[in-house]
Amino acid sequence: MKNSLVFIYILLLVVAIELVIDFLSLIRLAQLYDTMRITRFFSLIPISFIILYLIINLFKLKFNYFSLFLMIILYVSLVNSLFLWQDESDLRYSYYYIFSEATTIIFAFFCFIFVYNIYFTSDNLKIIEKYLIKVSYIILYVSSLILLIAYFLSYIYPNFYFSVSGKILLIPATMFLLKDKLKMYFYTIGIIVLGGKLGVLISVLISSIFILKFKFKISNLIFLFTFICLILFVTLLLYIIKDISNIGIIYKINANYNIWNIDIENIKNFGGGRLIELISVFKHFSLSDYLLGKGIGFEYLNIENENEFIHNVHMTPFGLISKFGILLTFCMYILIFYYLFKKNNSKNVILNVFFKSIIIGILFFSLTEYSFFVNLILWMSLGYLASVNRSKLCAES
Repeated sequence: MKNSLVFIYILLLVVAIELVIDFLSLIRLAQLYDTMRITRFFSLIPISFIILYLIINLFKLKFNYFSLFLMIILYVSLVNSLFLWQDESDLRYSYYYIFSEATTIIFAFFCFIFVYNIYFTSDNLKIIEKYLIKVSYIILYVSSLILLIAYFLSYIYPNFYFSVSGKILLIPATMFLLKDKLKMYFYTIGIIVLGGKLGVLISVLISSIFILKFKFKISNLIFLFTFICLILFVTLLLYIIKDISNIGIIYKINANYNIWNIDIENIKNFGGGRLIELISVFKHFSLSDYLLGKGIGFEYLNIENENEFIHNVHMTPFGLISKFGILLTFCMYILIFYYLFKKNNSKNVILNVFFKSIIIGILFFSLTEYSFFVNLILWMSLGYLASVNRSKLCAES
C-alpha cells in the first residue's frame, strides 16, 4: 500500500476521537452520567476504518515477526484462560472480559499491520510532518477549552473528580519541542499541570529528555544525570508549593499519593490503591503462573474490600505479567525497544524522533494505567518504525 496519505487521515481521526472522549469524560468526572459505553462506541470508529482498509487490501498485506508475536500472545492467553478457568470466591473468569481483552489485542494487531503495510516516501513524510504541526495546535487549543469547562464544572459540582488533559497532549508537547516552539511547549506543560494528570506530566517530561538528548547529542552519562536532576527538581518544586495550591497536579498528589506524609496506610494506598492491586492479584500466583500468566479475562478480589472485584492491574508491566507471564512480557518489551533503538531507512529525522518519543512517553504513562493494547497511537507509532525500517522508499526524494 503506497498511499501513505491514508495514514494521515486515520491519525487525524484517532486524534479527533481522543479529544471527543476527553470532552465526554467531563460528564463522568462530574458524576452526571456514566459515559463509558459512549466512549467505547467512539473508540471503535478509527479501528473500523482500519479494518475496512485492511479488508480492501487483504491480498497485499505483509506480516513481520512482531505482528506474529501479537497473535502468539493472543493464542497463549486464550489457552491459559480456558485451561485455568475457575469461579472461586476471590478469583473468577468471565466470558465477557475474555472477549473484550482478546478484541483489544486483535485491534492492536490490526493497527500495527495497517501502518506496517504503508510504504512511506520522503515527500509523504514531509506532508505528515506539516500535518502533525497543525494537529498539535488543534489538540492544544481544544484541550485548553476542555480544561476551562472542567474548572467551571468543578465549581458547580463539588464531587467533580479533577483529572483532565489526557495523554493526547504528548503529541503537541513532543512536536513543539522538536520544532523549537518553546512558548507552545511550555503552554502545553501548563495545561497538563492544571489538568491534574500526573502520569501524563511524567511521560511528557521523560520523552522531552529523550528529545533533548537527540537535539544536543548528550552522552548517556549526562543523560542519566539530567534525568536524576529533573526528578529531584520536580520533587522539590512540588514540596514547596504543596500548601499553596490544591488544584491540578498538586491536588492529585495530595489525594492519591500523599508523598509528604509517609506511613504504612499511605504506602498501601499509593497511587489510588495500585499497590493494593499488586498484592491482591499476585497472592494467587504459583511459579508457573509467574512464567506463563493466568491468561485474559479474570477478576480478583480486592483484599481491602471483600465486595469489590478488580479486572485489571493499573501498572501495565505487572498487568501484562499477570495475563501473559514474565516470559512473553519480557519478549514484548524487547521487541518494542528493538524498534526504538534500531536505525531505520527514513531520512526524516524529525518524524523518527517524534514517533520514538511518543512510544517512550506512552510506555512511561502505562506505569500508571493499563491501556497498552487500546492505545492506537502506540501501535501506529510502532507500525511506522517497523515500516520505515524495511522500506527503501522513505529514503528517496
